[in-house]
Amino acid sequence: MRNVVDLMVDNDGSLVVLTSRPDGHGSLWRIARADTTSPRIVDQPHDLDGIAVDDDTAVPTFTGGDELRLSAVASASDSSSLVYAWELNGAVIAGADSPNLDTTIPEDDGRYEYRLRVSNSVGEVLSDPFVVELGAEVTGQDESGRLVDGLLAEWEFDEQGTTIVDTSGVEPALDLTVSDPNLVKWLDGGGIVLDEPVRIGTAGPATKIIDAVRATNEFSLEVWVKPAEVEPEGPGRIAGLLDSRNGNSRNVGIGQGWWLDKGTTDRYEARLQTSSNYNNPVSSARGETVPERTHLVLTRASDGSIRLYVNGSIALEERSEGTLSWQSNIPVMIGNDTDGRFPFQGTIYLVAFYDRALAPTDVSTNYFAGLSRDE
Repeated sequence: MRNVVDLMVDNDGSLVVLTSRPDGHGSLWRIARADTTSPRIVDQPHDLDGIAVDDDTAVPTFTGGDELRLSAVASASDSSSLVYAWELNGAVIAGADSPNLDTTIPEDDGRYEYRLRVSNSVGEVLSDPFVVELGAEVTGQDESGRLVDGLLAEWEFDEQGTTIVDTSGVEPALDLTVSDPNLVKWLDGGGIVLDEPVRIGTAGPATKIIDAVRATNEFSLEVWVKPAEVEPEGPGRIAGLLDSRNGNSRNVGIGQGWWLDKGTTDRYEARLQTSSNYNNPVSSARGETVPERTHLVLTRASDGSIRLYVNGSIALEERSEGTLSWQSNIPVMIGNDTDGRFPFQGTIYLVAFYDRALAPTDVSTNYFAGLSRDE
């Protein structure tokens, strides 16, 4: 007798190959359809009963025992094959197997992260967390609702002239100098428009930021920005501790597009230095840069975790080895590098540094607070 081969097509379009030998043994193979793609999250988890971003600027709050209705949207070439599983703090929620979740928030104080895991025959994807914090100590906020706990420096760009004042209230102040005020435009509600290459930075090293970050081994860099173009001709520095005059030195920076003139420029990229790695690149997905006011936050925690947030949601998570043993002679630069070779074109509304890694809820707090500002 000869080997027997049976072929069949499964419900998901996969090809199933079954072989049988005369001795009763055999093998089974499953070949996925070539046009089947891994799932991706196209709309992160959001509160169906919550506050729409465009309608209000308040930060939604929850109480233990509240009903919570979440929804997320995933996509693949064959959406009928998607399998959904909601998780709470990493554990699967029984019966929560659809894009929508109806649940009750636990009564006990703590941090609760709700995520949606979506899978098919090709792969799986895990959504960003929807975070609920109960009983957490409320950190200090200013009159606009922005967090001040751990704030090191802040620039709101609501002046005219050559000096941009550090409004953090943390001494010593790190005021910025505009190299040529004729090359910038000021917005009445706060903001600086950069149409031409210009250098904006501190007169010397950003010592108070560098020393504080070395001590905590954490930081957050936050910016509100609106790019003038979706895909500029080259990479542009938005903000950071940068000094290209000395071998392209940097401690940290956020920019638009690839920093080495490679690949596409319709994305945000951040780089930071640790004792183990000079670059540590973190990049958002393509298409994140749109000509709209955008909130960006780069955080690095003491455990090495790096997060890049875009409009309150985690765009990318990475890990880095080493400590934040930053160079001591690097200035703050806004909208360009010290040699003027990497100008950013667009509007910058706010830049801030913190000596801690802002939590997702902290990022949301500043995001919603910033939406109240007139453009």
